[in-house]
Amino acid sequence: MGLAQGVHGLFLQTKRLGATMKVMVRVLRRRSLARLTGVICVLFGGAAFGQAPVLSLPDGFTVGPPTALEAGAAISHGYSGLLQVIPPIEWSTPEAIEDAWLRVKRLPSSVAQVKAVAAEGLYQKACRGLVDLRALSARRGGGFALAFRDDHRGRSWLQPHVLSIVEAAIDTFGRTHRGRTSPDKPVIMVGDAAQPGCGQLEYGAIVEVVSDTRTSLAATELLNSAKLVDGVATVVARLPGADAKTTNTFSETRLVGHSFDVDSRLTLRTVTRRYRKVRSPDPRSSDRLVQTADELMRSPVASQKRVASWSTPRRSLRRRWVTHYLGKHRQMVAVTKSVLDPATPLVDQLDAVLELRVSRLVTRKPLSFKDEVRWTKVGATAGAPSWKRWGLVHEAGHQSHIAGRDLDMGYVTEENHFGFTRSPDKVDISSTWRWFESLDRSARRRGTPLERIIVGPRMHRLLKKDLDLAALDSYLFKSVVKVATGHDGHHHVRVAPIATLDAPIADRLMRPWSIIYSELFER
Repeated sequence: MGLAQGVHGLFLQTKRLGATMKVMVRVLRRRSLARLTGVICVLFGGAAFGQAPVLSLPDGFTVGPPTALEAGAAISHGYSGLLQVIPPIEWSTPEAIEDAWLRVKRLPSSVAQVKAVAAEGLYQKACRGLVDLRALSARRGGGFALAFRDDHRGRSWLQPHVLSIVEAAIDTFGRTHRGRTSPDKPVIMVGDAAQPGCGQLEYGAIVEVVSDTRTSLAATELLNSAKLVDGVATVVARLPGADAKTTNTFSETRLVGHSFDVDSRLTLRTVTRRYRKVRSPDPRSSDRLVQTADELMRSPVASQKRVASWSTPRRSLRRRWVTHYLGKHRQMVAVTKSVLDPATPLVDQLDAVLELRVSRLVTRKPLSFKDEVRWTKVGATAGAPSWKRWGLVHEAGHQSHIAGRDLDMGYVTEENHFGFTRSPDKVDISSTWRWFESLDRSARRRGTPLERIIVGPRMHRLLKKDLDLAALDSYLFKSVVKVATGHDGHHHVRVAPIATLDAPIADRLMRPWSIIYSELFER
């Protein structure tokens, strides 16, 4: 028996060594011996933290030792040790990313969805091939009659064939829209498209892809400023209040994926949430929190893990438990010193609680924490816990907009300056219909028709009231225009996937766009 175990152990060690050597050979073929040395360091350095990502590092760069992981500190000419706990990005196509998220959203329970997101590593999946409508608009300059609803979300990425349709439609429409195409009076207001790298658009979350370039080390600087928070490399930025002395808002940027390009430059995928301070709770609201948490901790557990966090006051790693509970309509993430016992009232376990995060549960949006409030325990007064509250700053969530085929746009208004109007009566119906026709015509010419234009119920009634019989009897109105609540202030355009293109049409129409956009915008 001892001999059999010994042979089996030798076989496993040989197998692991063989796999490691294969990795080293592949790296050696593509990189210098100096970079191979960096890979070996990461293999053995990362093993201490339960994973061993294979990294191809730039010449002269190394990953920090285990002590750098504890402090999250940068090292000279290198990367923070936290790079070892950031999973690699899995680059894919927009269609594959969309299919992966849709498969998860079709699962029958929220618990199954959350577990599938982790099991499939959906936060680490990112797509190439999208182009930035905002960058094209800046490049085109005056006369390109677009304006953007905001300048911070970064949700302005589209597939090339969709962007070409929008550009052609806006050019055509702008020439006929009473000459109102000046920059101070844009014709169309643009809202959300896809986020960089594709994927689910969550409530409260802004996803970015940050990269080092020849002239900037933005990704490296971001990594080297991170700390370990609940097991994730995180950058917390506290924003001053109105009097510049109080902190009313903070942002939490989690580094959820990394990769290196062919020139060994670092890229990070990040998720940022912002929180605004909520008025200090009174005893009644604190009691309601405990009651709510007591109910939720008897709900199904979607995930539970023991993690490490860097404690700034103590300047050391502190172990804690993070548990995600999913109720029927609400959810809670509890950060505790020990695992909570659902059979024991929470009031008897408050000594173990560090933070409670309560939010609405939105089905079909896994890990989307709508209207989240974070209750952080800061001490106790007269035997009762003392809390601080932070509310999640709102960012819209979408079930679509995953793969760069969807775009929210404002209607054309009479005064031409309303953007996403709250007054449908101000919409110029005839001009809006001409805009729809321009979109439809541009899409058909490129062989990728519109799947739908979604309008709100009130806007649909106005279209039916003001359009002529020819328009109401058209295929565009009967089959493309659809009705859904929440779209009286803007319309949602969805274009058919590129796979529906006839091959000769695709080759003739899309090749110039792909070349130009790849050179200008592709990350």
